[in-house]
Amino acid sequence: MNSPSTNGPRGGRAARLAAAVVLGTVAAFCCGTAHARPLPDPTPSASAVRPTEEFVPALGPLGPDGQPAEVAAPGPAPSVETLSDWVATAQGIELAEGRLPALRAESERLARTATASEALADAGRIRQEMLGDLLSALARAQYTGGGLTRLATFLNSTPAQSLERWRDDQLGAAALAHRYREAEEVYQARAQEAGLARAAATTGAAEVDKAGALRDELTSRQGRLRSDLADRFGDGSWKPGPYDAAALPDERPDATAQQAVAYALSKIGSPYVWGAVGPGEFDCSGLTSQAWAAAGTTIPRTSQEQWAHLPRVPEHTPLRPGDLVIYFADATHVGLYVGDGLVVHAPRPGTVVRLTSLHRMPVAGVVRPASTPDGQPAGRPVAEPVLG
Repeated sequence: MNSPSTNGPRGGRAARLAAAVVLGTVAAFCCGTAHARPLPDPTPSASAVRPTEEFVPALGPLGPDGQPAEVAAPGPAPSVETLSDWVATAQGIELAEGRLPALRAESERLARTATASEALADAGRIRQEMLGDLLSALARAQYTGGGLTRLATFLNSTPAQSLERWRDDQLGAAALAHRYREAEEVYQARAQEAGLARAAATTGAAEVDKAGALRDELTSRQGRLRSDLADRFGDGSWKPGPYDAAALPDERPDATAQQAVAYALSKIGSPYVWGAVGPGEFDCSGLTSQAWAAAGTTIPRTSQEQWAHLPRVPEHTPLRPGDLVIYFADATHVGLYVGDGLVVHAPRPGTVVRLTSLHRMPVAGVVRPASTPDGQPAGRPVAEPVLG
């Protein structure tokens, strides 16, 4: 839920919000207590799935009874080691994914070079074989032509003519033999070059496979980390799965979106306080706006403004970790998409920041902040995510 805005909730919500403003029982934006330090990861409960309560978004600074809403004590939070593991895994995926296009391009170039070298080597081999055949044919002709035909030619020729013909035959054979040896040398050199080129192409393909395998291994590890976080710090409603029935895999986040996710995960266990923007207490849009601010990107403060002003992700297209999931028709709640159908959010008074299923509440739509930090050109590295 948001801080107060002109697009307030309907019906009873509006009445309670008005009462809060008139009575002044709670400040609109309170900063709250110091941030809860991460605690050791709690031991998973015996039951993997916990019962889920009906979700009701926060309505403002007053509780249902008209009294100031309760503030929960800080809850269990992921350990620094768990969060560091998440960041390192995400960065490893990004690095492997970033290397793959260049590795693939180089592998394809090496393969083309090897194919061209092998074609040249084949051409050289064929030329050598053809010259060898000619040389053999000449030798056979000289041998078989040495009988009566050669004798008759010799008898009908002057000694000078016979000597000239003999010299021509010898020079022709010598020249052909020389051309054959040259062709053999060229073929051997080209064959060696083709072998080296093919070996380089094989190495290039292996590098592509290695980078792809590392990416897949890290992606699987990130999935296990995500599932473990959901089991330990979720409301029991999450099951791994895509955003919609199209079963589209998540789009891979860039470094900025990864930082926003890491920040939001680091705030698990922080109490919900209506209007709070951290560092130790948050409301729903306070969490999402501060997560992106920590990644260097300023976005609107409230869920209604985020829904109204940020680029919307079309339906039936992949989501990307870091996207903001807007809930309810009047955009009164927002969470930050973590991936694999999981959202981190600040639910309402009396609760702490936790994880839930993307479809835990009615989804109005999804928006995607631009992943370009303020004042930095696209593609420039950003600072390490804040995990405190």
